[in-house]
Amino acid sequence: LGAAWLGAALICVAAALPIKALHPLRSLVLACCRRGKLLHSSSSSSSKRFTVPQSFFTHFYVVGVTWNTLLLAAATLSSCMCTLSSASDGIQFSALVEQFTGAGASAGSGSIPSMAKQKQRGWTVVLLLLLMELQVCRRLYESLMVLSYGPDARMHLLGYLVGLFFYVAAPLSLCCQEIGEIMINTLGTVSQGRLRSSCAWNPDTRWWECFHYSPWRLNWYQWLGALLFLWGWYHQYKCHQILVSAPQESGEGKTYVIPYGDWFDKVSCAHYLSEIVMYFGLVFASGGTQATIWFLLAWVFSNLYLAAKETHEWYLSKFENYPKNRKALIPFL
Repeated sequence: LGAAWLGAALICVAAALPIKALHPLRSLVLACCRRGKLLHSSSSSSSKRFTVPQSFFTHFYVVGVTWNTLLLAAATLSSCMCTLSSASDGIQFSALVEQFTGAGASAGSGSIPSMAKQKQRGWTVVLLLLLMELQVCRRLYESLMVLSYGPDARMHLLGYLVGLFFYVAAPLSLCCQEIGEIMINTLGTVSQGRLRSSCAWNPDTRWWECFHYSPWRLNWYQWLGALLFLWGWYHQYKCHQILVSAPQESGEGKTYVIPYGDWFDKVSCAHYLSEIVMYFGLVFASGGTQATIWFLLAWVFSNLYLAAKETHEWYLSKFENYPKNRKALIPFL
C-alpha cells in the first residue's frame, strides 16, 4: 500500500512539473481527474470519453462506509480482547501473530512488543478508523441528501476506479501494521462463538485494570491529531454547504458564482484544504511512525493540488472580478 500511494504521488508531482517532456503525462492525469464543470469546459474531446455520471460519487462512500465499519468493528473487538488479556496470553498472541505473518522473533530478543505497547497500538487503530468512519458517513450523507449532480455532470472512468480503490485502501492503510493481529483475534473470537480468543479474559483480572490501557490512555498527540482532524472535518462540511448554495439554477442551466465565506475567503478550493488538514490529523494521531500513512497523505496532497490548481485557473478565466488575493489551495502561497 505504501508503494502504491508513493507511486501515485510521484506521478502527480511529475504531472505538475513545468517540463515540456512531461506535458503528455500532465494531460493524461488532468483528463482523468477532471469532473463536473472542469470536464464540461474542457475543449479536449478525448477527456470526455470513457466517462460515467458524477452521481457515481455515492458509490465511493457506500464502499467506504461498509469496508471501514467492518475494519472498525474488528479492530475494536480485537483491542477489547487484548485489554482484558493477561501477560501470558499476550505472549501466546504474539506467537500466533508471528506464525500468521511470518515475522521472525526469537525468545528473549526483545523483538516481540510488550503487551502495553500492543494494547496502545490497538486502540490507536480504533481511533484512526473511528475518525475515518466520521468522514465516510458524513460524505455519504452529503452525497445522498445535500449535493445534487446535474444530468450532464460526468467524471472519467479511471477517476471513478481510483476513487473506489481509495476508499478501500485508505482505511486499510490506517491499520496495515496491525491487520494480522486484528484478523487472528477477531476470527478466534467468532470461531469460539463468545468473547474469547487467543487474547482471552483472565478471571483474576480486576475490573478497573481493564481501563489501564483503554482508549482514554492514548497519548496527548493522538488526541491532538483527532482534534485537528475534527477541525478540518467541520470546515469541510461548512465549505460543502457553501458550494451547494453557490451554483444557482437559471433558464439555461446552472450558472456558477464565486463562493464566499469560511476558508473560501483565502483559497479557491477550501474543501480540498480541509481534506488535507484531516489527513494530516490522521498522521499526527497515528504517531507519525508509519510510512504508509505518510505516503497516503502525500498522495492526497499531490492529487488535490492538481485539482485545486485546475479549479483556480477555471475561476480566474470565468470571473473577471475574481478576488486577486485568493490562492489555489494553501493560504498566502
